[in-house]
Amino acid sequence: MSGKVRGSSSNLNSSNKRHSSDNRGSSKNYSKQKKKNTNRSQEKKLEQTTRIRIDQERLEDSESLDTSFLEGRLGKKVRDNRLSKEKLLSKYEEADKSNIFKRVVSICFLIVIILFIISFIPSLPLKINTSTEKQKDVEESAPKKVEKAVVLDNNYLFVGDYYTDGIDKNEFTYPIVKECNENYQTIDLLNDMDHIFYQYNPSLIFIEIGMNDLREDVSEDEILDHIREIIDKIQENRPYARIVIESIYPINSEMEEYDSKFIGDSLNNEDIQMINSKIQKIAKEKKVEYLDVYQVLSEEEQLKENYTEDGIHLNEKGYQRLISLIQDTIEDLS
Repeated sequence: MSGKVRGSSSNLNSSNKRHSSDNRGSSKNYSKQKKKNTNRSQEKKLEQTTRIRIDQERLEDSESLDTSFLEGRLGKKVRDNRLSKEKLLSKYEEADKSNIFKRVVSICFLIVIILFIISFIPSLPLKINTSTEKQKDVEESAPKKVEKAVVLDNNYLFVGDYYTDGIDKNEFTYPIVKECNENYQTIDLLNDMDHIFYQYNPSLIFIEIGMNDLREDVSEDEILDHIREIIDKIQENRPYARIVIESIYPINSEMEEYDSKFIGDSLNNEDIQMINSKIQKIAKEKKVEYLDVYQVLSEEEQLKENYTEDGIHLNEKGYQRLISLIQDTIEDLS
C-alpha cells in the first residue's frame, strides 16, 4: 500500500514540475513580445519626430527661396493691364470728344434754322396783303362758319327791328354790322341765333327788340322770357361779348300824324314803361348793360315831337340823338 502511495506521490511531483517549467517558459515569451512591441512603438515615435523636424526645416528654407522671377511676371501683368486700360480710356475719350463735336454742330444747325424761320415770318403778312381784289371779294362773299373764334377789337353788332334798320352806319367812325328786320320779334331772334348773332363773332352787341311783340299782342311774360333766353344763349356761346339791351322806344299818340293803324290803338307809353322796368331788372340779373333810350327820347312821357314825324318812327334829328347816345355808351364801355 505504502509503495503505491509513494509511487503516486512521485508522479504528482513530477507533474507539478512540468507545469511550473511550462509556466516559466510562457512568461519569458510574453516578456520578449512585450519588449519587442515597446521597441516598435519607440521607433514610430522617433520616425514621426524626425519627420516633423525635417518639414519645419523645409518651411524655414522656403522663406529664403528666390521668388524674383515670380515678381517679375506679376509686374509685367500689372504693366500690361495698365497699358490696356490706358488704351481703352483713350478710345472712350476720343469717342466723347467726337460726340461733343457732333452735338455742337447739331445745335448750331438748329439755331440757324430757327433764326431763318423767325426772319421769314414777318414777310408773310406782306404776301397776304398783296392778294388781288378779286380774291378778297371771293373771301368776303364766302359763307362764314359759325364757331367760337377769338374776338376782334371794335367788332360792333346792332340787332333789332325797324328802329335799328334806320341807323346810318356812315355816322360811325368805326365799322359796325347791322342785323335787323322791320318785322323782327323776340321769337325770331331765338329761332336764328347762329345767323343773327354768332356768325359775326361780336365784341359788343346792341339789342333793340320788343315793339313788334307789343304790336302783335304777345304777352309781357313771353316777351321777358324770350329776352332772358336770348341773353343766356349769347353768354353761353359768345361769353367774351358784351351785351347792351335797349329799352323799348317811346311813342307819341297825341301827334296829328300818329299812325294808329301801324302801332295799334291799345299800345301806350304806360305799358311800355312797365315792361321796360322789368327788362332793366333782367339786365341787372344777367349782368349786362341796360340802355334807357326811352328816357333820352321822351319828353313829358311822350316821344319828342322834333324826333319824329308820325309819333312812332324816328326822323333825322331823332337818329342823331340815338347815335350820339350809342357812341357815348361805347366810349364808356371801352
